[in-house]
Amino acid sequence: MLGIFTKFFNFKYKNKVKKLYKCLDEINSYESRVSNFTDKELKQQTQILKDKIATEIHVSQATLCLAFAVVREATKRTLNIRHFDVQILGGVSLYNGCVAEMATGEGKTLAATTATYLRALEGKGVHIVTVNDYLAERDANDMKPIFEFLGLSVGCITAEKDDKERKRAYMCDITYATNNELGFDYLRDNTKFSQEDKVQRELHAACIDEADSILIDEARTPLVLSGSVDENLDLWNIIDSLISQLDSCLFSKDEKMSSVALTEEGVLHLEKKLQHLSILPTKANLYDPEHSHLVYQINQSLRAHTLFQKDVDYIVRDNKVLCLNKNTGRISEGKRYASGLHQALEAKEKVKILPENEELASITFQNYFRLYNHISGMTGTAATEAEEFKTVYKLDVITIPTNKPLKRIDHSDSIYATEQAKYKAVCALIKERYEIGQPMLIGTEDIQQSELLSKILQKEKIKHNVLNAKNHAMEAKIIAQAGCFKSVTISTNMAGRGTDIKLGGNVNEEIRQFVSHNSDIDEEKLKLKIQEIEAHHKYQKEKVQQAGGLLVIGTVRHESRRIDNQLRGRSGRQGDVGQSKFFLSLDDKLIRIFASEKSINFLKKQLSKEADQVIDHNMASYAIKTAQKRMENQHYEMRQHLLKFDDVINKQRTIIYEQRNKIMENNVLAIDTLAGIVQDALFGLLSTKITSTFLSEEDKNIAQITLETICGIKDSDALLKGCQNAKDIAEKAANKVCEIHKTREELYDAATLKAMVTYLRLSTLDNVWKEHLANLSVVKEAIQNRAYAQKDPLSEYKAEAFESFTKMIDKFNILFIQKLSFLEKMTQAQDTKQKEEQLTNNSTRRNQKCHCNSGKKYKHCHGKDILTA
Repeated sequence: MLGIFTKFFNFKYKNKVKKLYKCLDEINSYESRVSNFTDKELKQQTQILKDKIATEIHVSQATLCLAFAVVREATKRTLNIRHFDVQILGGVSLYNGCVAEMATGEGKTLAATTATYLRALEGKGVHIVTVNDYLAERDANDMKPIFEFLGLSVGCITAEKDDKERKRAYMCDITYATNNELGFDYLRDNTKFSQEDKVQRELHAACIDEADSILIDEARTPLVLSGSVDENLDLWNIIDSLISQLDSCLFSKDEKMSSVALTEEGVLHLEKKLQHLSILPTKANLYDPEHSHLVYQINQSLRAHTLFQKDVDYIVRDNKVLCLNKNTGRISEGKRYASGLHQALEAKEKVKILPENEELASITFQNYFRLYNHISGMTGTAATEAEEFKTVYKLDVITIPTNKPLKRIDHSDSIYATEQAKYKAVCALIKERYEIGQPMLIGTEDIQQSELLSKILQKEKIKHNVLNAKNHAMEAKIIAQAGCFKSVTISTNMAGRGTDIKLGGNVNEEIRQFVSHNSDIDEEKLKLKIQEIEAHHKYQKEKVQQAGGLLVIGTVRHESRRIDNQLRGRSGRQGDVGQSKFFLSLDDKLIRIFASEKSINFLKKQLSKEADQVIDHNMASYAIKTAQKRMENQHYEMRQHLLKFDDVINKQRTIIYEQRNKIMENNVLAIDTLAGIVQDALFGLLSTKITSTFLSEEDKNIAQITLETICGIKDSDALLKGCQNAKDIAEKAANKVCEIHKTREELYDAATLKAMVTYLRLSTLDNVWKEHLANLSVVKEAIQNRAYAQKDPLSEYKAEAFESFTKMIDKFNILFIQKLSFLEKMTQAQDTKQKEEQLTNNSTRRNQKCHCNSGKKYKHCHGKDILTA
């Protein structure tokens, strides 16, 4: 059966590739015609194509081919670069809604311009998504000349921009931004109180660079918009001191599942300690409901000490704990670990503890990018995750051939018994190749490993650069020159670096750096300097090629084959010579935890003779590949688990955000709408307490209290006359509330009343939604234990989430009615305060002419209402 599926898939894939090449031939056939256009005629094609697209149900191949040919020609005229045929193939794949797998150095940024231009002609905006602000700004500036030549506007969003700047950027035809900024803007927009305050417009189309990093790796962690809450921060330090002294026999740790838990003895030990400190009452049980906050803090502190490592999972800088992104090796700007873990880490590292944040809104990247009408992606490594791209995002992966044949030599892995033996072998190879001047890029898993290797090379007096989260500011400069003669670069994960490693050095980056530091140099001297840089680069490149090109050395196999391929792919770009080799040890986490017992025993047997013995065996390669697949499967399950739970919230989130938009768009609260809200809410509230056919005295008391506290209706005897049940009371009360609301039109002008009611509705909805999210967060943590009772946690979560959501909607209506009913009391105090401030601050005398130039005295103009209040 699998064979039939594989044959069908291969046939379908080959058919798609065949169509791509047919489209490429047609685009190339336009080139001679388009190249004869004057600049004016070429620019006019934008409007011609817009008009064509407006009349076509689906963009025709003729329109696509003309548009791509126009972009290629505009690029030649503005950047003096011609798209390679493979870049055109990549662009067609992107426009067709696929993930284009293009090797490192094949020019993905330029490839995207064709598809972006054509999609932008629809007039609804296109987002080019990158992994960091540097790349967003760089790519926007580099590609802007093409788009602006063709009459399209280009914007860029980075972390420091305010809402006005963001709105302008989003209104551009093409907007470059990071995935985080886009996601957070979406969440923030759905907390705004007017449509005008929103910065984003319709989420129409997105082209995602480093698609595997953003859509796969980053998908494990949702975006969370949060606000701080009050809590006893000193307690974190107390708990930390207890956990830091805890004996290892008092807790059990599962490294494979990344979990840790106290043993029964550990619980008893901490109970005694907490009782001695008077934090826990004498003879109290730690797991009593009223002490759940202590359990919560203990568990997070235990995780912080046993599962999280400094310079691996986080770094400490400027008295702050900063999260590290293991997939990119960078600091995750603005991110804090949730559920108290960050506070536990701050206590552990003895830095200032900041308050925990409460969740205001959240969304996974999967559900955010599925909001777009059209998405596509590009990356150097996607084929291994083709199934996930298809099932989650409905994206096919298309592997685009390289522009020039690949000449890189990938050597087999070398496996050693210990980490010490492994690094000894790595150092020996580095020394050997350093002598002949071969540039080397050494990949490490984390900061600790990069600094360890750096110390080893310092002892050997080998000059080198270190690139990790601690010196990321030098990233572009270090990577740009990593291909120079005798250059040695130690780096953490290379995903999304965005700067090519060119043999002999990156001449364009070197020129860019020179110009930025010598802006006042005259044109003739600059021209000579550029010639000098280019000549030196050419000489360097020849020397590096003779030395064997860039050598990539991996000091560990990563959790995913993709990450290894990203590192390896830095060598051999655009047909360059190059080599790669990985060094491993039995101490490596991947082998130690995820390799099978049979594989580990085999490897140990082969390596038991000598300390420095190396193994190179098919069984070893198989063991590594199997271990990586196991880890990939575990991460896939984690992402699917997160997505399934977020899908439950996502449906509710969609309802709430649609409701918010309706309130903002129709900001006049119609009387019949208000009547319906009051009637439904009161009936739901009263029907649970009043069930008799005829109202008893007790029923009347219940009704009176409810009407007074919820609707502000006092002396409700007259209203209750003739009422026989909860439904009657709700109907009459709804009419009374509507009558009261009508009288407000005499107290406030229409615009003020609209604004007040809209604010009440939105703020109330936001508050109950925030409480609902907090409730679901607790439910999600507790629900996992039900698996032990043979219950499906997801089914249980769905049921509880639905019940909680229903209660939330009821609560929203009740609270809104209550706030609306007491609106006058709420505003009276505020009005009085404002009038007092006006009297205090206004220097205009009562008999002087008013400051508004009306010609009237102040007491008869703006001072009238204030002076008579």
